[in-house]
Amino acid sequence: MKPRTGLACKCFICGRVFTSNMALRNHQSVHTAAKSFACSFCDRSFAHKQSLRIHERIHTGIGRRHFCSVCGKWFKTEDEMLEHQNIHERTHTGEKPYTCGYCGKSFTQSQALTIHIRMHTGERPYTCAICSKDFRDSSALRKHEFLKHTHGRASTYSHVDELLMMSMARNLIQEENSRSPTYP
Repeated sequence: MKPRTGLACKCFICGRVFTSNMALRNHQSVHTAAKSFACSFCDRSFAHKQSLRIHERIHTGIGRRHFCSVCGKWFKTEDEMLEHQNIHERTHTGEKPYTCGYCGKSFTQSQALTIHIRMHTGERPYTCAICSKDFRDSSALRKHEFLKHTHGRASTYSHVDELLMMSMARNLIQEENSRSPTYP
């Protein structure tokens, strides 16, 4: 059958318009139950092999890290990722199970409470090896070292490449989530 081109071919299920019958038929497989390309890491399946390959990047990534399917953040272990996904769930439910014994302020993460308590106690366990300035948390120390001691420049190309890959993966996941939103 010769593909029809130049005329609008509309999907009767979702209303998307295509320029050829072939493109329309290809698209309509998204709506059918015939999703024969199953992800080997999770329970999702896809109508097209290329869609599966793109999806599986979430699971494989650099150094086989674990990705949050909600925001695209990377984790070294699956347990860290699952704990992180609990935080997304708490955002929707409003649950804040960690409460400060000094002032009563509540937090969704135990780590946030630990850092907060250091405000009350004055503890600053992270010290800059270059200038000996102390910090309440490791991210504040890393930010300080980057801004004050490297003048805002990354130290190696491999580090920059890794950051770029992480950013690209996050963008891919956010784009995928914006097409078909899922909630934890």
